[in-house]
Amino acid sequence: MPIAKPPRMPKHQRETPPSAPAPNAVALDRALASKLALVSKIRQPGADKALLTITAAGRNVICLMAAAGNDQATIAARLGISLSTLRDIVRRDDAVEAAFAAGKGMLADELTHLLLSQARAGNTVAAIYLSKARLGWRDGGHDSSDAPRANITINLPSALEPEAYLKTIAAVGRFGPPQTTIIDQSPKPAPAVDADGEPELPHIPFQRRTTR
Repeated sequence: MPIAKPPRMPKHQRETPPSAPAPNAVALDRALASKLALVSKIRQPGADKALLTITAAGRNVICLMAAAGNDQATIAARLGISLSTLRDIVRRDDAVEAAFAAGKGMLADELTHLLLSQARAGNTVAAIYLSKARLGWRDGGHDSSDAPRANITINLPSALEPEAYLKTIAAVGRFGPPQTTIIDQSPKPAPAVDADGEPELPHIPFQRRTTR
């Protein structure tokens, strides 16, 4: 009986040989080799000085470098600006922030595919980590975000105003501290009983009554 060949893996799921560069690395080399400006200056109407902005080519470099796992300091150095300047541009330019987010998403997808290929090859650790990181599974079962959660609200009294606090202290000083009642809870002796088990009556001395 002939042995059946394993199914051919789709092209997008095939592993890249170690000697071949990653597709993002090839695109990054091409972007860095181009002569396009990565940073430019724009003077706003009425502004005292021009602001640095990142061009479309610079945003492409940011996306590809973030996808390659580079730090912001490395990306800023490649753009020819300081790290603080890059962070300032990210805060005021949504397009630059989106370029960083797109690059990080590409990096997350690549790592997920690598873990998934390891899990399909029988790596139990990769399968466990991937199920927790991507699917939200927990050791005690599936952690569904739709499950009802307990909502506990603790209401604390607000702080007293200085005038009210002084009035409270004055009232305590006027009337004194609260009185404490001490209750004696020591064990009491058992009542005396006679030979028949009946409680003995208290002895009342007899007084003779005389008439005048």
